[in-house]
Formats: sequence, structure tokens, C-alpha cells
Amino acid sequence: SYTWASLYVRVTQNDSGADATMRSRINGASGNQTITIPLATTGVFEDNVNSDNIVNNDLVNWWLNVPPGEDTVYISVVSSFLTAVANVTIIQATITLEYQNFGLTQYSTVLGGFELAAAEIDAQLLLRQASTLSNLRAYCSINTLDGASTLRLRINGANGNQVLNIGAGTTGDFEDIVNTDAVVSGDRIAHCLTTAGTAGSLGINTCQMKSAASNRWSG
Repeated sequence: SYTWASLYVRVTQNDSGADATMRSRINGASGNQTITIPLATTGVFEDNVNSDNIVNNDLVNWWLNVPPGEDTVYISVVSSFLTAVANVTIIQATITLEYQNFGLTQYSTVLGGFELAAAEIDAQLLLRQASTLSNLRAYCSINTLDGASTLRLRINGANGNQVLNIGAGTTGDFEDIVNTDAVVSGDRIAHCLTTAGTAGSLGINTCQMKSAASNRWSG
């Protein structure tokens, strides 16, 4: 079983004339985590009180309710913690869809929004404690590349052990269940995406890892 907690959202634009609600959903029913987004208010909102217990094969998602007739609420980041035992936490970067064209190497942070940058320093996350990182996973929904791609972990500007090999034209889930990386406080980590080939692009929706630490993960 897992504890799913600390629902966090960043609202970048809010044109709604009424309060909106973001909450967890489990197997088609409302969960415990909930955030009220006040009308016309932007910024960061977090539920530090409620949590949900989930098990393998549960189907989970987020639910955003903006009252009918109201305008749009724009959310740039949604995140949460998923903890099993012994402070094993899922750290994740996600986005609706981030494209990269052929013949490029770019970088993304491991937490928050999966947004690619040309300079690695712009994507690095400074760690505050030691941890063992494992199970690098990504979901690729679009792949029109005519060459193979790699998504890997970078530590202090050098390649880590975890790597995903994404074949030309292939989509779906990719996970490294073999390699792990040991990191310490002060290390800076990032994802690195390299696309080969001579045509096409690759679209990634989410990228995540497990983190086993002596305390709750923090970055």
C-alpha cells in the first residue's frame, strides 16, 4: 500500500469569478486531498493535512472543478508525494506534452514541470539529503523520429547510471528496472533527453523516479 499526500498546484492565471476546487480521485471516487483556489487568485496552493491510502492497480487522477459559466483557471504545475515504506518517495516531473525535435540534446528538472532547456544548469535540482534513486520511468505518447533516443539521469553534469532507450517510432511506458544512482546532499541532478535521427520529434508527458532516503525526500 502507499500513502498519497501533499497535493500541490501552481496557478499562473485565474480569470474565474468563483472559487475552483482541485482534488484527488481514486477508482472514480473522490479522495481526501483537496485544495480550494479562491476566485481570481494565482500562486501556490497545497494540502498539507489530508492524504489518501492507495494500493497496486488503483486508478488515480486529479479533478479540477471550475463552476459552470465561469472563466478559465490555468495550472502550470501539479505534484504530490507517493510514499510506500521506509521513506521511499516518487519524484516526478510532468506536463501535458513536451516535444523535442530530432538531433538535439536538452535537459529537464526531475520535479515539477517537465520543460526542456538547452542549458543543463537551467534544469538542475539541488539535493538536500542523501538518497538512492531508481526506476527511472517515462511515458512517451508521440514519437515520429526515424532514429533512437535516450533519456537519462545526470548528476553534477555527468551521466548517471539510469537510462531509457526509446526506439525509433515507439511510444508507451519505458522504465529502467536495473540501474540505480546514489546521490548525496549538494548534488545537482537533471534529466537529459537526446534525440537522434534526421526527421521527426518525440513527445513526453511524464518522467519519474523512486527515491529511498533516510528522511522524507526534499529538493
